[in-house]
Amino acid sequence: MEQQRILRKRIMDQLVSGVKSGEAINLFRNNEFQIDDKNTLIMPHIERPIGLTQRMNSDREADLESAIALYEAYSNLTPLEAAEPAFWNYLALTDLYPYLRDRWPKVYRREVGTNEINYILDHFLVQDKSSDLMRGHLSGLWWSVYLSLDESNTEDIYHLTKVMFWNQTLRTRTMGNYLLARKKELALGLLSYCKERGKVNFGNFEKEHQELTEYLNLIGGTKRLAYFSREDINDLLTQKFSTPENDCVG
Repeated sequence: MEQQRILRKRIMDQLVSGVKSGEAINLFRNNEFQIDDKNTLIMPHIERPIGLTQRMNSDREADLESAIALYEAYSNLTPLEAAEPAFWNYLALTDLYPYLRDRWPKVYRREVGTNEINYILDHFLVQDKSSDLMRGHLSGLWWSVYLSLDESNTEDIYHLTKVMFWNQTLRTRTMGNYLLARKKELALGLLSYCKERGKVNFGNFEKEHQELTEYLNLIGGTKRLAYFSREDINDLLTQKFSTPENDCVG
């Protein structure tokens, strides 16, 4: 089986720089990218999955389905490897470019009014900032599953992943970035609380989720949340935020 490749950093930096200057935007209007193997490196212990593109669904409502397919194809990545921009940018320009082109088509279709530089940097490429891991589409899909995977639930290990995908803005920019920098048990506790409360029982959805993370930040200033179990986190949030109006599950 073929080994997985990643972009050399020099090539990746040139591409990002070219997008920022506008010189490389035309590349994202092509049907495919041409990446010479000499501009790549091999990941010797990671095999390139077969048929992944066919399992990725570019429909906007199918991000959860695509995230699970991507994670399962690369479930043996370590967090360190999954934080490597060169890995995700290689996929974005090669195997999964047709999927990304259809999922985020504005540059390819030359849609008027599109800020093409930001559009490409937001959805196609991962730069060196850790916040880009959740904002970048492919890396964000993988990390969303990794952070929410609950292997203790043998009936549905993705039951909290479904909660993670309730809202794209929360997943990719606010709550997602908050969880990325924390222990996984905290993520599972927060998502468990949200699931038990029920999506329909949040009023201003984004505002209330921000209040949850702000409260955990406040508690983290006086207590070592790293030692808390998911049950502890769930209990903290339930005691603080549960009211008669949101006791039912939606």
